[in-house]
Amino acid sequence: MLMLLQLSVVSGLNHEHLTGLLGYCMEEDNRYLVYEYAPLGSLHDALYGRKGLEGAEPGPVLSWDQRRKIAYDAAKGLEYLHEEANPSIVHGDVRSSNVLLFNDDISKIADFNLARDPRSCSTRALGYDPPEYTTTEEKTKKGDVYSFAVVLLELLTGRKPVDDTLPEEERDLVTWATPYLSEDKIEQIIDPRLNGEFPLNGVAKVAALAGMCLQDEPDFRPNMAIMAKALKPLPAEPEESVEAECEGAVKVYTMDELNEMTNNFSYMSLLAKTSYASVFRTYYKTGPLTAVKKLDMSVAQDSDTDFVAQLSVVTKLKHDHLTELLGYCLEENNRILVYELATMGSLHDVLYGRKQISGAEPGPGLTWDRRARVAYGAAKGLEYLHNTVNPPIVHGGVRSSNVLMFDSLIPGGYYSKIADFNLTNALLGDTAVDGDLGHEDDLTEKRSRKSDVYGFGLVLLELLTGRKPVDETLPEEEQDLVTWAIPYLNAENVEQIIDPKLDDDFSVEDVAKVAELAGLCIQEEPDMSTVVEILKTCVDV
Repeated sequence: MLMLLQLSVVSGLNHEHLTGLLGYCMEEDNRYLVYEYAPLGSLHDALYGRKGLEGAEPGPVLSWDQRRKIAYDAAKGLEYLHEEANPSIVHGDVRSSNVLLFNDDISKIADFNLARDPRSCSTRALGYDPPEYTTTEEKTKKGDVYSFAVVLLELLTGRKPVDDTLPEEERDLVTWATPYLSEDKIEQIIDPRLNGEFPLNGVAKVAALAGMCLQDEPDFRPNMAIMAKALKPLPAEPEESVEAECEGAVKVYTMDELNEMTNNFSYMSLLAKTSYASVFRTYYKTGPLTAVKKLDMSVAQDSDTDFVAQLSVVTKLKHDHLTELLGYCLEENNRILVYELATMGSLHDVLYGRKQISGAEPGPGLTWDRRARVAYGAAKGLEYLHNTVNPPIVHGGVRSSNVLMFDSLIPGGYYSKIADFNLTNALLGDTAVDGDLGHEDDLTEKRSRKSDVYGFGLVLLELLTGRKPVDETLPEEEQDLVTWAIPYLNAENVEQIIDPKLDDDFSVEDVAKVAELAGLCIQEEPDMSTVVEILKTCVDV
């Protein structure tokens, strides 16, 4: 009876990345299933040889382009089972032998639902099962996600999930590979049969995705819809790095000009103040309004020559989500930077009031749609600094006061840009924290792309909760935002910490997705390209 019930469900499934069930037979106490034939065998066959056939040889070496496409197709098949089938279906046995390869570079998920009771953990998949399956009798969608990540590791390394022929410390693929799933280490474990013919950026993204899915806590694993979205745009061919070409020199201002523009740097012109700079609004009679950042020379650690060298780098950067440097001044022992003016202020201004300006009030309440758009824009800016600029640039001070907001052409929307990158860090010797502690790099005074991702995760928490990273006016157990919020960053609990100013006017699904992403950024620190792709699913772009 269970078999017939499952047949009625599976026969209604139709997706290009699921193997088609053509028929069945239940005569004479037999159960036969008839599927479309995969002429190229399974992914297991291609990587290692036909399963269960002694002496079987692997197929032709799969190129990186082919591996990437296999990963995407399998993700799409699982996404359909989890998110679109009604009722949703847990595969329960995701492994390389259940990813079938067809002509025209098409891959399909096989052996779902019918071969066993998918809810039961009675049949173990050695090397593929997530840790929670040792304590539960029910298989889950997040368990499928973990198993899919093991398949990603197979595609990356060309190794089986468990291989007793290897040295003991390398036999378990997940244990061996996990420490290498970062851009600076991934080449140490990549399948040698690829002969270096792969885009490092693309490989690093797949490795980062695998790491996200292999987390012990199921709630912190992304769902398959996110995985399919993130895998789709990965580069199929080696990309040429984008060199920052100089677009022409920026204006060199005189102190006389700047004094006139800011009313002699008057308090009435003051927009924001930090431990290392003051930002003033200009009152230009002609031309655009600008923001003038006057850096505190008492904390400077480099020469004017070094500072100008940094200027030469920043002036070459052009991106929709980076604030544009318009000019500078080095007169009279000053270091002053002139930027385009953020018409709506910073995210910090809008959430809490202008930074270190006594009595400053928050701006108008941000809707959830606006918050998601602000997060997406900031993520795009950081992605450009990390993954497009050559050499990459570490921001080193990702926080809500460095996410600037501009009027958007989209009705009711905001357009966000990343500010204060590179130059302030050069000025301060990469040690400026300005009070937003939390990452281990803050304690070592070292800045990295990982610490940027952590800082971005903290900004996501601010958008979710409306709270500052540290707020000593709150009860002691709630003063540190990360410590307080982490236990609630899942679909079941996130509504308990959501900003009350939103008045429940938000998509629970999107809020849960951003909460999950915030947890990933704080704990696992994925690549910013992965972060962008996840956020893209929450905004209309």
